[in-house]
Amino acid sequence: MGELNWYFPENIQELQEILHKEGVVLHGGGTGLLRGDIRRYRGIADLGRLGLSFVRENGNYIEIGAVTTYSDVINFFKNNNPDSILYRSLQNAATTPLRNRITVGGSIAYFPPWSDIAGPLLSLASEVYLTGDAEGWYRLSDYIQSKELKKKTAILKVRYEKGRDTGYSYHFRAIRNKVDHPAFTITLLMNITDGKVQMASFYVVGSKERFRKLTIIESKVVGRNIDEINVESLPVDDVEFYGKVQFSPEYQKALFEVEVKRGISKILEMVK
Repeated sequence: MGELNWYFPENIQELQEILHKEGVVLHGGGTGLLRGDIRRYRGIADLGRLGLSFVRENGNYIEIGAVTTYSDVINFFKNNNPDSILYRSLQNAATTPLRNRITVGGSIAYFPPWSDIAGPLLSLASEVYLTGDAEGWYRLSDYIQSKELKKKTAILKVRYEKGRDTGYSYHFRAIRNKVDHPAFTITLLMNITDGKVQMASFYVVGSKERFRKLTIIESKVVGRNIDEINVESLPVDDVEFYGKVQFSPEYQKALFEVEVKRGISKILEMVK
């Protein structure tokens, strides 16, 4: 391992130049650095001087800076919208010391299968703003699946339309105890007006496909009055899982199918 250089960009132009240096990794909260081979790192670029720690309303959007920690997000929504799916999901994520360090941008860039923020952001149809070889807003789902968008780019912020975060939501963590990494997560988000389901955005994260939009069960609830929905008879998308330390693939699949329906039932009970 050679000499490790630290970089402290103070503006986006400096960051863009650093992105083209070989072997340089980005540092926000630092929790993801050891997931790579540290012997291959030639430099670390600290993002702390770029003003990327914020949660704010901007017109019809909620914007969250890439260096914003889970605790920052929790505190914002606790005071402004405790029914937010991000508040419901992140208040139980990891442990308090880790919530004080894990950043939103790092969670998106690394996308660990146990992520508690990925499902909510996907359900909210979020976009990420990139700088570097790709510049501008991109759909989060596209970014996660694209190797090209990750090359020599950095996430500056993420946004979603305020109107999507309706309060009718459910987040499930497949864990054995409170400090477990979730084997998978389920996020269910619905827009219900006058007793009718106007929108459903359902995701599972941690499956064989990394994440999966549950289009089959979504299609069976959208456009229907809540009194007409028989949750137990709803078809559940066929999702497969790898074996994990916590649970076998078969157990995860069974648990997933039970919890999707349980989550939908709980959302419908909020309305009644």
